Amino acid sequence: MVSNRILRLDSLRALAVLLVVFYHLDAPGFGFGYLGVDLFFMLSGFLMTHTMMINREKKGQFEVRKFYVRRFKRIVPSLFVTILFTLIIAFVLLSPEQLADTAKQGLYSQFFLSNFLFFDQAGYFAPENEVRALLHTWSLSVEEQFYILFGIMLLIGKRINFTILSIIAAVLGLVYLLAAYWTLLVPNSDFTLFKSIENLDYAIFYLPQFRIIQFLVGGLVALFIFKKEPAFANKQWFGNTPNI
Repeated sequence: MVSNRILRLDSLRALAVLLVVFYHLDAPGFGFGYLGVDLFFMLSGFLMTHTMMINREKKGQFEVRKFYVRRFKRIVPSLFVTILFTLIIAFVLLSPEQLADTAKQGLYSQFFLSNFLFFDQAGYFAPENEVRALLHTWSLSVEEQFYILFGIMLLIGKRINFTILSIIAAVLGLVYLLAAYWTLLVPNSDFTLFKSIENLDYAIFYLPQFRIIQFLVGGLVALFIFKKEPAFANKQWFGNTPNI
């Protein structure tokens, strides 16, 4: 069987993982390692967009239903097994209160909502998170929420130019993110969109509306490559169409 893996993207994924791992290990020179999460989100946006563009070239349209089916098959079974084994280990090692919390994490994670749960509880580096075995699922939840939005954009893109739609969404996402940082830097300013949001720094980390720009930047790069150099996009970068 010919592999459909995208080696260059896999290398960048590995880099993103290493950045995060060394950051958590407090390795010298890796104080910026949290950017690995941003890189991973951009790679996801790149891969999803490019794959669907190839799909449209071959089929004449975006196959949104198949897009969701593939994501379900790839993510849900392995996530369920991870949550199940985590709960078994938690039952053996953790206190009843911690076990109940782990079960709640598992429930939210299975429905890709754990980022909202952790945002409501504490910041990512809060001491109590040291025993939250499913804390890492926050990023998977954000990613899956993006896929839902991406599918909606694909449906709208059947009537509106998908590139223009992506650019508009990226600009709005950037404005929204910059407005959030402005609020953090100048909290007493009259010009702020977020007076009603508590723990805005947590929100920027966990919530999807503050992460959308990263996915869309990756998607716009994929659109640029695909439209600028179709032969390069299909052959030199990818070889076979990735099976996602």
